[in-house]
Amino acid sequence: MGIMSLHVMRFYLLLFIVVFGSCKQKKSPKNSHLTPEYEVNFSPKLVQTDETYKYLGEVKIQNRSLIETSGICASRRIKGLIWAHNDSGDPARIFAFGENGEDYATIYLEGATHYDYEDICMGKYKQDSLSYIFVADIGDNRRKRETIQIYRFPEPTIDTASRGSTITIPAKEITTFNLSFPDGSRDAESIMFDPIEEVIYILSKREEKVGIYRVLVQTETSNSLVLVAQLPLTWVVAGDISSDGKKIAVETGDSIWCWERIGNEPIGKALQRLPLKLPYQKEKQGEAFTWNQKGNGYFTMGEGSLFKPSRLRKYEKIE
Repeated sequence: MGIMSLHVMRFYLLLFIVVFGSCKQKKSPKNSHLTPEYEVNFSPKLVQTDETYKYLGEVKIQNRSLIETSGICASRRIKGLIWAHNDSGDPARIFAFGENGEDYATIYLEGATHYDYEDICMGKYKQDSLSYIFVADIGDNRRKRETIQIYRFPEPTIDTASRGSTITIPAKEITTFNLSFPDGSRDAESIMFDPIEEVIYILSKREEKVGIYRVLVQTETSNSLVLVAQLPLTWVVAGDISSDGKKIAVETGDSIWCWERIGNEPIGKALQRLPLKLPYQKEKQGEAFTWNQKGNGYFTMGEGSLFKPSRLRKYEKIE
């Protein structure tokens, strides 16, 4: 065999290994072997779009450091303010900006790490009057992490009249939740705080039927997760529960699914009903969603680049 033929064979062998290996990595992990608390069954193809919301347009984000947005959350306390963070590779920090793209502040989390921040949410407990931010370091593309982390700290006060401030949250104000999935390591990109049950939910990402897990105990030393339900959806990249607890939204790669809650029923029971799809203008690497402060509209956000600012997209319920 000639040298040229040998090189050709090696080339195609290498190409086969790369393609086969890539396909193997992209294969969806198995669904959980656990029995969930609630059975959820619906056909995504039968879900209709909720036409009571309209798209209002987009605004450019002024802070050019926020270019790989992976999670956003509208403040429940400060009018017109949105919290956000970048994906993996960034320092342990979050950003505060306005609904019109204003750069309010960059906030550093002292003592925290940033392995793969994937979502951010807010919540309040009846036992105190504080508004808390939860930052979810839960990404795990290769499903190798034994534990994932959620950082909780009181929402800092932001002067929305200023621009480009820098704030540091002291380590003593940050509570770290170390969590493990009960059915093995899972990649996840979404957390939600339920203001009615006052608990955190985490949604896995890649399974054919993704799992939604409830954090049972919220302390630094003792945390556990329980499988609440499995949704007939895949590639879940974001989610949020409205400030009144009545709307539950889950974003996949090209759709946003919304369930209406009745009274104070458990999340799992609400998910048993057929959802509606919310209007959505598809974005480049769109994986960030939040209800607005009032819960009568929502925001989405995709990634920007060094040459193109990130953009916040607005939607609002038609009165």
